[in-house]
Amino acid sequence: MSAVARLRALAPAIVMSLLAGAGAASARDLAAPPPPAAQLAIEVARQPRPARERLDANVAEILKVMAEAGRPISEPDRAALAATAALPDADAVGRIQEILNGYALAEVHLDDEAWFSVSPGSRDPADRPLVQWRWSTFLVKVHNEARVTGPLEVRSIQAVQGVSGDVVAPRPSSGACEDEPHGWAQWFRLQMIGEPSMPARLHGAEVEYLVVQLCSLDAGDRAAELTFYLGGGQVSQGHYGAVSLLFRPTPEPGAPGPAPVSQ
Repeated sequence: MSAVARLRALAPAIVMSLLAGAGAASARDLAAPPPPAAQLAIEVARQPRPARERLDANVAEILKVMAEAGRPISEPDRAALAATAALPDADAVGRIQEILNGYALAEVHLDDEAWFSVSPGSRDPADRPLVQWRWSTFLVKVHNEARVTGPLEVRSIQAVQGVSGDVVAPRPSSGACEDEPHGWAQWFRLQMIGEPSMPARLHGAEVEYLVVQLCSLDAGDRAAELTFYLGGGQVSQGHYGAVSLLFRPTPEPGAPGPAPVSQ
C-alpha cells in the first residue's frame, strides 16, 4: 500500500481523535473558572535588581501610608508581598506589581523621552469606590522608562478650587473631609501624599507607586479628568497626560453630615 493510500485509510481515525480531543478541551474550558478581569500590565524591568530594590522600599512606604489612611493592604496581600523576599529579582518585580496593581487608580507611563500617557487602573467604577464626605486612598502606578526624577503632581478641573492637585499633603487623611460650597462640576477634593509619610516624587526607578487621595462632596455618578505632570517647573506639551474616570460616590449609611468648614 502506498503512503498516500495509508494516509487516506487513517484519515477517519485521525479526524475522530482530533474531534475527541477538541470535545475534551471544550468540556475543560466550560468547567474552568472565567479568566480574571483585565488589569494593568506587568512591566518587565530592564534592570531587575535596582527595580526590585526600589519596589521593596516602596512596599514598606505603601504599607505604612495605607494603614494610616484607613485603607490597609489586605492581610492576604501583605502575606504575598512578604513572600516576594524569597523570589529572584525579576520574579519579585513582577509579583509585587500583580499585587499592587489591584489598588491602582491609574498608571502613568513615561517613555524614553519622558512623554506621558495615562491609563485607568480599571474600566469598572466599582473598582474605585468613593463614599461621600470620606477620604478614599488609591495608588498611582508609574512606569518610568525615562528614569526621570522629580515631583509628580496631579490636577483636576473637577476638584474644588484651592484643594486640587496643587496640594501635597504631608500625611494621609482619614475619616471625614470638610464639606464646602461648590458647584455641580467641582465635586471632590484631591491630594497627593508627600513628605514625610511618602515622597510624592519620582526616584528614577523603572516602576514605583505613589499615593493619591480623593474625597467626594457629592453622591451619584460623577466624572473626573486627572492630569499628571512633572512639577517644579514649566511643563511642555507632551510632558503631561490625562485620564478620564467615572466614579459612583455613595452616601454612607447612617453617617453623620459633613464636618463644618474651618474658619
